[in-house]
Amino acid sequence: MNISFGSNYLINQGRNFPYEAIDQIENIEDIKLTQEFCPFDEACKTGIFSKITLSSPDDYDNEIERILISNNINFLKTSIKDALNLKNITSRMILDPDFSDRYELVLMNTEDLNELFKMDDTSYIEPFGVNGLERRYEGFCDYLRTGKKIYAPMVVINNFNGELSASISDGRHRFAVLRDMGIKQMPVAIPKYSIDIAKRYGLL
Repeated sequence: MNISFGSNYLINQGRNFPYEAIDQIENIEDIKLTQEFCPFDEACKTGIFSKITLSSPDDYDNEIERILISNNINFLKTSIKDALNLKNITSRMILDPDFSDRYELVLMNTEDLNELFKMDDTSYIEPFGVNGLERRYEGFCDYLRTGKKIYAPMVVINNFNGELSASISDGRHRFAVLRDMGIKQMPVAIPKYSIDIAKRYGLL
């Protein structure tokens, strides 16, 4: 059976951008378009006002590329198959720069972290997101297909009277999706004060 993984087309939108080309592409069946607007200061410096992602099945690649090229639109093509490759996913995981002064990016065993996360009855996400917030689990699945950078889940490791615990302060749905995809070791961001605790208990 021929499996269609599809492609992404990443496009920078600046001045005098030919939106009629995008209108043509949107009329093609099964095309998904998302637009991410750049911060004002960044847009002033670079002249790029937004970043457009087109996601399509493989069968439409030739038609999309014909429209883009005929309208002199530069694009970066990526494969959704590659975007969903587990090694590719972990290589895209980064530390949120807003927390770089207090957190470090470390590689943690996913199963060990999940066992600790299970103890947090209020926020643990069951397999396949059955008790997660609406669309968060599915939304991150969609995001993975774009090939963009991923902020690593933020994990706090604590030791209270010899009892180890972990909570995910941000990114619990991200963690759940990646766990369910079968990632064995996952980059996570942990506070610098948690590193010694994590090492002491063999989590790192």
